Formats: sequence, structure tokens, C-alpha cells
Amino acid sequence: MSCQFIDGTKGGTYAASVNRLMFDEEQNVLEFCVAQSMGTTNPVNYRFSNSGKDRLVMYRAGDALLAAGVRFDSPFAIRVDEKSGTVVWQYIDGAIAEYSRYKCAR
Repeated sequence: MSCQFIDGTKGGTYAASVNRLMFDEEQNVLEFCVAQSMGTTNPVNYRFSNSGKDRLVMYRAGDALLAAGVRFDSPFAIRVDEKSGTVVWQYIDGAIAEYSRYKCAR
């Protein structure tokens, strides 16, 4: 899905640069990417999966894909509303609750 940053607690940072969301329910993987960095030697990619100490649970509820887990010892929650195209990524950065909201389309 192509995405555009709408707002969040970290506007102007890496979260605001994300413009692509990919998810695979069968492989249990969800990724936020900066598309302009794909194919470069240093792509910007925030991958959520069950790997090492990281954990991801995905659940489909109607038109929404809900995901939650732990990445780098920090909890996160992601809601993808495929009908409206709204994606909300909530996470803890240090001891601070943060969020980023996107408008996405296929």
C-alpha cells in the first residue's frame, strides 16, 4: 500500500518519511518502508515479525487488520483500516508513548 504521513508525535522524523506499508498475513510479517530507499544499500525498513526476541500477532476483524507485539523490547500496536485507508502505528520510544497516522491506498 502506498501511504502518506498525516500526523503524529514525531512529525519531521523517520516516521514521517514512511510512504509504503506491506503486510503478509500468511508469513506473519508487517513492514513500514521508505519507498525511495528500496533497492539502495541502506533501505529504511521497519519490519515486524517473529524473529529473535521480537514478536508479532496479527488479527483480521472485518475491514481492519490489527497487529501488536514487541520490537526491540518495545511494545507496539498497528491498526490498518483497509476501507478508510487509515493506518495508526502506536509505540513506546524509551518511556514515551508515540504514534504516527497515515492515509494509505492500494
